[in-house]
Amino acid sequence: MPDPIQDRLDDITVPPGASEQEGRRRLAEEAESLAEAKQRVEIHVALRKERRQERQHKIDVRQRRDYANRLYCLAVAWLIAVLAVLTLAGFHGWHGMIRGKFYLSDSVLIAVVSGLTVNVLGIFITVVRHLFPRRDQAEDVNGK
Repeated sequence: MPDPIQDRLDDITVPPGASEQEGRRRLAEEAESLAEAKQRVEIHVALRKERRQERQHKIDVRQRRDYANRLYCLAVAWLIAVLAVLTLAGFHGWHGMIRGKFYLSDSVLIAVVSGLTVNVLGIFITVVRHLFPRRDQAEDVNGK
């Protein structure tokens, strides 16, 4: 890639009748001016990149909070639904609740409790791994 500063310096001409020393001085001034301009542009680009990263970080934090809350609500709703199903199944419907007889076989209880535990843990592991990755995993994804 051509260097724009060198191209600009090559385009500088010394006015006719000026001494070689005058030409060198003018060339040095122009080079210094271009170097300062280049430095200002690099600082500006770095600041814009930093601001963009800060905005993206704020968006990421907000989205993580929203999704974590939604998954928490899903887990709570799941627990309530399973509890309701177990209650109705154990009493054999609403009429059984009135009589107060509750019965579930051991195999049903084991299956429901095991399934419920695996599902809830799976949801939270998903949240932790995908919404809150470890730093080395996040850097690999971001290409750093």
